[in-house]
Amino acid sequence: MLGHISKSIDKIVEKTPKQALYGFAALGSFYVLRSGFRVLSSFYRHVIRRPLDFPSRYGKGSWALVTGGANGIGKAWSQELAKLGFNILIIDFDWEAANQAKETIELNYKVVVEMLILDLSDQDNIANVGKFIEENNLDISILVNNAGAHKMAPVKDMPNEDIMKLINTNVIAMTLLTRLLLPKLLERKQRSAIINMSSVSAHIGFPYSTVYAATKSYIRIFSASLREEIKEKIDVLVVSPEGVSTNMTKKPVGGDIVRPEDCVIGALKELGRRIETFGAPRHTWNGWKNSFFSDATRSERTERYLRKYFINK
Repeated sequence: MLGHISKSIDKIVEKTPKQALYGFAALGSFYVLRSGFRVLSSFYRHVIRRPLDFPSRYGKGSWALVTGGANGIGKAWSQELAKLGFNILIIDFDWEAANQAKETIELNYKVVVEMLILDLSDQDNIANVGKFIEENNLDISILVNNAGAHKMAPVKDMPNEDIMKLINTNVIAMTLLTRLLLPKLLERKQRSAIINMSSVSAHIGFPYSTVYAATKSYIRIFSASLREEIKEKIDVLVVSPEGVSTNMTKKPVGGDIVRPEDCVIGALKELGRRIETFGAPRHTWNGWKNSFFSDATRSERTERYLRKYFINK
């Protein structure tokens, strides 16, 4: 069978003009070199290259506002930015978790941590964020829009209130809070940063998380468009990780599930340099691999991924 196929290929090659064969060879060589460059570039960015000097870039002693900053990826953002010397404003609805994060960060990193306990899915609370910042005279230099809601269910089975919860938390709160802080960020003498947490689900169809994936797609496009408006003064980064071990995913670290710290540390290496990152090196590698597959194959891989990590458990 293999011999027959080989002979058929030989006949096709013999009948193909040499110019066409040279063209195919050149195209193949270019594709291989391009792929190799992407692998080496990714290795350099995530393993060798160090992050920028953020205190000098955004202002030493300034503040980072982290929504959902008491747990999971948000807590990792709070800790890693505090480690760099930024004071932290945690916005979360969980007072106990926020207070614990505050005590841990202040003890370990010797920065000031403020807490604002409210639910960002309620649009009326956005104005309270602005009042708190003004009353406490906080120089916010970094905004991390991390707070998010997730719900797995077929769209036909989702109650309207669950759909609105996803949209209000993932889309409306992020948009309105960004709009609220933009004037102050643009007025600062030094640069500022806006970091928006999206998801790998924004890149591909994600069955049973349809509304969630759609909200994360909004975040990607919003971030890319906003960057073109404000890039002279503000760095914008959108982070689109795969599985991260958090209270929301309820998955242990292993395989494609990474620690929140890995996601944040990887993302920080891209802040001020690129518009989007998958975060952890593992997820960046997976994103590079997935770029080779067709839409149909990616859909099948997504289905297997969901069943492996969520649906069957």
